[in-house]
Amino acid sequence: MTQQDNFLDQIRQLENGGTIQSTKDYVGSRKLAIDISSKIFRPSIFLKLLVLIFGLIILAIAIVKTFQPKSLTNSEIGGLVIAYVLSFILSINAIRQFITDKTMNFQIRIDNSGISIDETVYKWTEIYETAIMKKFAGKSTYKYLVIALNNKSTYECYDLTNFVNLNPRGFSVTLAKYIEYFKPTRH
Repeated sequence: MTQQDNFLDQIRQLENGGTIQSTKDYVGSRKLAIDISSKIFRPSIFLKLLVLIFGLIILAIAIVKTFQPKSLTNSEIGGLVIAYVLSFILSINAIRQFITDKTMNFQIRIDNSGISIDETVYKWTEIYETAIMKKFAGKSTYKYLVIALNNKSTYECYDLTNFVNLNPRGFSVTLAKYIEYFKPTRH
């Protein structure tokens, strides 16, 4: 096992399990064949709109049912209470997750100088390794971009939950391809 693998394994242990793979290993032979100077990734607006529309539909149905002229049965009143509570919970969580939670709403910019996460810049000369970490919670899998720094004791993890693309293998594969495209080769 190489020192790099040991460092990634230490990160995995510190992050309480899951799996971690360097972006180079994660991409494998699937390389980009393009010529661009930088790539910017933003959280998916489609996901935000989907959650917002779903919450608004539930709220609209509840409001229409509340103000209909016929009297409501006890079960319909219970259903309305549940609909209002559900739309309130969805709205609060959507606002938190998609707007106010800075740990999930950030822009990733990759170019020849390094990786920028919002205003934080990681120059390629400061980066020891980049990796994709998967954590499992029940039936869900959460993926993180891991940027390990040269001092081999500092690393940053960025939650990729709000990033979506059309790649059937997921956003993390696309991100890893661009990282490997821009990452300078080490001799």
